Amino acid sequence: MTNLPANLLITGASGRTGSLAFKKATSLPDHFHPRGLARSAEKIRSLFDESHQFFVGSILDETVLRQALENCQKLLIATSAVPMLKSNPDGTSKQPPEFFFKEGEEPEQIDWIGQKKQIDVAKESGVDHIVLISSMGVTMKDHPLNRLGNILKWKKQSEDYLMSSGIPYTIIHPGGLIDEAGGRRSLLVGHNDELVNSEHRTIPREDVAEIALQSFLFEEAKFKSFDVVSVPNEKEEKIVRDWKSFFSNT
Repeated sequence: MTNLPANLLITGASGRTGSLAFKKATSLPDHFHPRGLARSAEKIRSLFDESHQFFVGSILDETVLRQALENCQKLLIATSAVPMLKSNPDGTSKQPPEFFFKEGEEPEQIDWIGQKKQIDVAKESGVDHIVLISSMGVTMKDHPLNRLGNILKWKKQSEDYLMSSGIPYTIIHPGGLIDEAGGRRSLLVGHNDELVNSEHRTIPREDVAEIALQSFLFEEAKFKSFDVVSVPNEKEEKIVRDWKSFFSNT
């Protein structure tokens, strides 16, 4: 394990996965001194009490990033552009649903420019390990998600930039994220989207948050990029407890 506790910045800390990671990190004081970065002060207040250290601002603002990353050793990037569903008041339309992104929050801005800024400022600040939560499908140019502002294209571009940055990294490509309890399923690891068409293609957000935090604790997780999904209803002995072995075999 690496020397801890470490100052850890979690960006996207008010998001559905980022907030779970932040809460888990606060429960591990021997390992992490977490701080969060999110856009909305109101959302932060609704999720966390005032005892936690938070920065409010945009990942596009390098001044905010420098403040948040000061004296940090670790960075967990949990930011992602979020598509919004166009309203359909009467619910009678037979057309496929349409989505849009808020101005300034498009995938190019968030998943490429914003992540690049995080990586650049992290390097400038002396961060020694970045964990990036990305997505399965990034190697597939024709993936349906790319109809939403080329979101996977920009995620892949950020991954490549991180891998060439010289900073030790762990890149996690989760399958479809579901809001179910973590720690109850076995984990199936793959590479280069080989699991996209597998029988099991989802994973609880809690499990992704756990994988992200465990990545900081083991040297075996560094310089790894992998896909991960979960297999439900497995026996207890198949649930990951030995994270060192998990990352060694990733």
